[in-house]
Amino acid sequence: MTRTGARSSASNPTAACRATTRSAIACGRSGSATRSGSRSTRRPTTCGRPENGPECNDEINGIRGGENYGWGPNETCNGSLPGNTNQDGPSPVLPELFYENTIGITGIAFCDGCHLGHRSDGAAFTGAVNNGEVTRIFFNDQRTAITGHAVVYDHGGSTLSFEVGPGGRIYFSDFDGINKLVRV
Repeated sequence: MTRTGARSSASNPTAACRATTRSAIACGRSGSATRSGSRSTRRPTTCGRPENGPECNDEINGIRGGENYGWGPNETCNGSLPGNTNQDGPSPVLPELFYENTIGITGIAFCDGCHLGHRSDGAAFTGAVNNGEVTRIFFNDQRTAITGHAVVYDHGGSTLSFEVGPGGRIYFSDFDGINKLVRV
């Protein structure tokens, strides 16, 4: 959506995402997926850009070029969720997954041979700065829609970033250092 509330151009998402897919998964507040300082993550059919939301409705959106994700001047935490924050501009698209209470979604890393077991292959992992939970997100076979999610680890403290490292392993940082996500 543009600053005036008009539909954004079909050239969205960014060129990096367009080069790999027709859709992307992004975490955070809809309509502002580029505000975060976190790095984008790409995979053959999905790319994402994480961000923390405001006082309600942290989101994970399936981003498609030219769509309106509805966050704008009329957002409020009152009313029907998640439409209360996704109501501005023409035909706003609702998120695929949202958290009514903010968790501060941090990072997104996709598992392609990440050594976390067969159930994790093809899934994405995100963290939460507010509660330290690590969530595994499942997608359909085309990787165009979220089909489920589950908390798989409670770190006990804030997670700040998720990255795929050497050999496909997933790493995340906290205030004390860098940690490797492992299967137990």
